[in-house]
Amino acid sequence: IPVPNITFTTTIGRSLGESLTHNCTVDVLDDLYNINVTSSIVRNGELITSTTGSGDTTAMIRINSLKSSDAGDYQCIFNITQPDIDYEFNGIESAQVILTVPTPSVIVEHNATGHLVDGELAEGQFLDIMCIADISQYIDTSVSVTMSWRRNNTVLTNGSDFTISPPVMTSNQYTGVLRINSLRDELDNGASYNCSVSVTPNTPFIIAGNDNSSAVTLTVARFDINHVDISINIPSVPVAGDLFNLSCVIVVPPNFVENLTSVRWTYDLEASQDVTSENDDATLVPVVRNGNIFTSVLTLDPVKTTDARQYYCQATILVFGTVDRTNRDLTVKISPPSVSIVANPPTGPIYESTSYLLTCTATVNTTIVNTPVTASVVWTDPSGNVIPTNESRRQVIPPTGNSLVSMLLFQPIDTGLNNDGGTYTSQMIVNSGNSLIASSQPTDTTLPVIVESLPPMTVDFSSVGSVEVGQSLTITCTITTVERLVVTPLINFTKMNGINFEMLFNLNRPYSITRDDTGSVTNYTLILDPVRFEDAGMYTCMAEFNVTGFNNTNDPSTATYDSQDDSDTFNLTFDLPPPSVSILVADPPTGPIYESTSYLLTCTATVNTTIVDTPVTASVVWTDPSGNVIPTNEARRQVIPPTGNSLVSMLLFQPIDTGLNNDGGTYTCQMIVNSGNSLI
Repeated sequence: IPVPNITFTTTIGRSLGESLTHNCTVDVLDDLYNINVTSSIVRNGELITSTTGSGDTTAMIRINSLKSSDAGDYQCIFNITQPDIDYEFNGIESAQVILTVPTPSVIVEHNATGHLVDGELAEGQFLDIMCIADISQYIDTSVSVTMSWRRNNTVLTNGSDFTISPPVMTSNQYTGVLRINSLRDELDNGASYNCSVSVTPNTPFIIAGNDNSSAVTLTVARFDINHVDISINIPSVPVAGDLFNLSCVIVVPPNFVENLTSVRWTYDLEASQDVTSENDDATLVPVVRNGNIFTSVLTLDPVKTTDARQYYCQATILVFGTVDRTNRDLTVKISPPSVSIVANPPTGPIYESTSYLLTCTATVNTTIVNTPVTASVVWTDPSGNVIPTNESRRQVIPPTGNSLVSMLLFQPIDTGLNNDGGTYTSQMIVNSGNSLIASSQPTDTTLPVIVESLPPMTVDFSSVGSVEVGQSLTITCTITTVERLVVTPLINFTKMNGINFEMLFNLNRPYSITRDDTGSVTNYTLILDPVRFEDAGMYTCMAEFNVTGFNNTNDPSTATYDSQDDSDTFNLTFDLPPPSVSILVADPPTGPIYESTSYLLTCTATVNTTIVDTPVTASVVWTDPSGNVIPTNEARRQVIPPTGNSLVSMLLFQPIDTGLNNDGGTYTCQMIVNSGNSLI
């Protein structure tokens, strides 16, 4: 059997996308031998197609569009047999398909649209420039892609200015990234960034195409303060005593990579001294960065009213020589005061018709409320009605100046028509004249008041000393009322002696009028030193008061109607001291006394006119030697009594006798000194 003729045709240097036909033909040369032929085409050891026949046989494959995976070694493998004579022949013919790939497409771009400042890139931003190589035509084979970067024909490498990321394949594309770590106007504005792409197939049957490149030109703006947005965030109005944070928020352009050199908090534009240097309660929290937002926090712990002022925040970016600042006022609210009510009197019963004082005091913590403050007040009565400030009976005395004290004065307090008993409320608000210091929240406190009916006034006489002429005697009239009675009782201290009526100040004797510290006890004191007969008499002390119409109003809606009176008397009486009495023989004064002659005895009473300084009279009783009272109407023994203010009495014998009448013996004259005053 002759050796068959084998033909295997292919094409070298084809391009991707072209068509290609492989024919593996076995020519047996002589059809007489009844030969069986099997023809197969194998690519890179993988069976592609196989054909069996008798005689001439052709195995064929057709590739309509060449891909890179179609490149490689192709073999035509055949097997020839003749079963009649046990004949077999095997053979192989080889061919190669080598492809040339096209030049890759390259796109260089950056997507900074969301990061532009006023439509431009700005200094200090980082920028990612992407180099995109389309390798869709190589997707079914292995290739190596390299990218190189240049700026204005200067080759770029990884370093402090640039970060180059190797290409990564996604979605049939290789993407490499050049990051400009921080844009600079003098370097990057107008600069051309070029990316060159080289594709190397990882198989010998594919011939690489030409390298390709693309570029992008940048526009970069010089950095200035217009690229910085700085603001002070005050989320609420702090209350004095709180811990409070002020936040300075500095917003720089997106993708900004430079850091702030410093952030300062000051009280003035000149930034002469930091807040933390002037305020021991202020602390600065380290700056926190979140993307392109820097936050500096100034903590005030505690907040004081002196912290209510203007604050400046100044941020510095030294690399660009940029300083930006802003300012904002901080308003501080005064913390609620502690409020209390005290009463005067603080204890004991509260009587109607008396003055009664409620004092409301607001107290603030001067450590945190350390600026001058004032206060306003609202007093509310038990019915819930606000007490007006112009009412005459219930006088509201508001705080004045920097005083935090208010008073509610009842002139008087009442249980009758006005019924002042109940619970009173005082509401205090602490204010400031500083517009940056807000008033405190209102603070209330209450006090219950129970009003009792007025007890009676008393008038009582008392005396100290001796009720004797010539001695010392003090007479006191004591008038006792309740404390703080709104009216002063009208008091009359008089002396009546017979038909004479004299007021205290007309007696020409020392006297005093005193009151105790409470004003509830009044003493009218008359000093008789020495006591004289002319002091005898009935002393009367009368007191009365009427509260009606107090505060110069008779308005029944405000007046109260309590009135009282009382009196007492003191009778001062004396006994006249015994006089000195003597009997004189008036006629004849000497010599013998003969019966049947007239004889005169004179009895004289003598009083101490220094002591008995009032007109007096005398009465007499003559007693004879037998102890018998001599009648005043006897004819022989004539008794001549004292007359007028004379203290002399006479006994006239007409005649005297020794006989039947026997007038001899001892005679007694008894004199009694009298006063026309019934009290003596």
